Amino acid sequence: MQAFNGVCRYLHKQTETVLQNVEKEIKMKTMEIVLRAQTALYLVCTDGTYFVTPQGKCVQNCPSDMHVVSFTEVREAVLRACGFSVYAHRNELMNGYISLGNGCRMAIIGTLGTMHGAPADLSAITAVRIRIGRLIKADTDFLFDSDMLCSVLLAGPPASGKTTMLRCIAENLAGGTYGRYYRVSVVDERNEIFPDGLIRSPCADVLSGIKKEKGINAALRLCAPQVIVCDEIGTFAEAAAILDSLNSGVKFICSMHAAVREELFRRDCFIRLYEKQVFDRFIFLDPHSSPGRIAEIVDKTEMIHCGI
Repeated sequence: MQAFNGVCRYLHKQTETVLQNVEKEIKMKTMEIVLRAQTALYLVCTDGTYFVTPQGKCVQNCPSDMHVVSFTEVREAVLRACGFSVYAHRNELMNGYISLGNGCRMAIIGTLGTMHGAPADLSAITAVRIRIGRLIKADTDFLFDSDMLCSVLLAGPPASGKTTMLRCIAENLAGGTYGRYYRVSVVDERNEIFPDGLIRSPCADVLSGIKKEKGINAALRLCAPQVIVCDEIGTFAEAAAILDSLNSGVKFICSMHAAVREELFRRDCFIRLYEKQVFDRFIFLDPHSSPGRIAEIVDKTEMIHCGI
């Protein structure tokens, strides 16, 4: 609930007032707050979508007395997230998001033009989606096989908790949970895994705001890691950076969008990594449960026998 209330401060006063009246149980299970101009304010929760009335009541059928979001509410959310300094956040804005801290992110929907290299015409933004990040304490024993640390790929659809689980894994490995302190390098391109580079474990380095392919190479050269953690691998350049790091003694803990193993095999990026046997174990997250809940654990020997 604290995370929910924290992101509300980035919203127009009218929107904030409505959301502060949402009942505690709904706040606890909210993953996203969605403001789309001229449509209903709604929340994406672990058990579905809830529309919000002007009184803060949440229902799963869109009511006639819904709170209709105005263009002003959308625009002010972006301005507040930027600290009213759009130019200072130009790089994030041009990539379609703003990092809010504490693992939260505001995705920006619409058209954002540029003028002299800076974002312009915020009125062309039609919606924002605020992802609420949380730190969970999860059992991550799947990282080990006979006391040997594995390279692991987390797979799941959007909002299944991949980033949340990576955060927990990095904390556990670098924080001595398993009887030793692993040197962990976190390549955090969008500043979501550990906002502002903050991590409570003593043996982790966080490289924020850098392209994953460059961050992986930089971590190897500069940080002497035993483990590299990075989120949402999806391009040939990122796969190539991982492959270039093979036989360096480093383990990789990564994530990728895919609900089931067959979807992984439809991704060329994954096939390149799979053919080189980069990952020892594959963890599939349950999209129908709370973020970070595991649906299936598959060893690489079992992946060999799955259908493509």
